[in-house]
Amino acid sequence: MFAQESAYAYDANGNLTKDLNKNIVDIQYNSLNLPSRIVFKNGDNISHVYSADGSNLRTAAACRSYPAVNA
Repeated sequence: MFAQESAYAYDANGNLTKDLNKNIVDIQYNSLNLPSRIVFKNGDNISHVYSADGSNLRTAAACRSYPAVNA
């Protein structure tokens, strides 16, 4: 019998850190428990910058075949 890797992983705060069903291999959180970086299996990633009150100030997506795009 083979050990099967779980499709989901969570940190001590209950935040999702991995979702293999969506090809997400790592999610990093800031001190407000908001996602600061999401990394996909193919190397693409999404980064978020927040203000002190948790408002999203900037989102940047970087794809392997395209340069970073700021939104």
